[in-house]
Amino acid sequence: MTKPSPREIAATAGMAGVGVDAEVAERIANSIGPAFEGFAAVAGTTPFDLEPASFLLVQEVNVSP
Repeated sequence: MTKPSPREIAATAGMAGVGVDAEVAERIANSIGPAFEGFAAVAGTTPFDLEPASFLLVQEVNVSP
């Protein structure tokens, strides 16, 4: 997991239907970059990294007594 580039930010925002210009994409990339760098050491080591959709499913499973 690497820090996303402004180009990747703009593409992701565009897919979500929220267009951003180059300056905004740059600011977003600079803002979230430290979080990506901080978690780089554990990236890919948790089940959430493997399959986010199943993580939500597991969280909503009701356990009968």
